[in-house]
Amino acid sequence: GFLVQFRERTAREIVFKQFPTIHDQDIRLVACGSEGIVFKDAGTRTKYKVLDCYLPRESTFKGEIEGLVRRVGSTILVSSFVEGRPYSGGNGPHITKLLRRIKEERRLCFRNWTPSNLVVNHDGVFFIDYGQD
Repeated sequence: GFLVQFRERTAREIVFKQFPTIHDQDIRLVACGSEGIVFKDAGTRTKYKVLDCYLPRESTFKGEIEGLVRRVGSTILVSSFVEGRPYSGGNGPHITKLLRRIKEERRLCFRNWTPSNLVVNHDGVFFIDYGQD
């Protein structure tokens, strides 16, 4: 409804201000969640998550997780858009590899580690919902 449209329009303006070379036709809405709006850049396969919802706790994510996600300004998380199918179980070795990488970062805390935030493709299993956590 109206609120989703307002959030999307506002988030687009934030992306365009931070990245002046991106135009309206370059990005499409992927998701509207509890903490932000997610866009996909069709040309570069880049994902922009605009954190537009106030959360009462302080964010534990401050900077960059090399090769996964980086924070731009105070409101945008930039990462690669990962194509895949929803995770439906199994893939033990890939899950183990992903968890090891997360542990090695030592800066990550996941409060939303759920199957709906994982996708599977021929390269493995990927966590796709980096956010304020």
